[in-house]
Amino acid sequence: MLKVRSVKDIILKFLLLSMVSLVFLTTAFAFGNAVFGVIAGALYIYEIVKL
Repeated sequence: MLKVRSVKDIILKFLLLSMVSLVFLTTAFAFGNAVFGVIAGALYIYEIVKL
């Protein structure tokens, strides 16, 4: 996941990680439980990988 070939790869990986952290923080804050945040972040990564 951390292999970098160009600037485009760096930007895309940064955007993906920022969206995962946003999903995690939003879910963890909304439900008050970090476990739901981890599950939501993992589900988001799974859906992105499927694309």
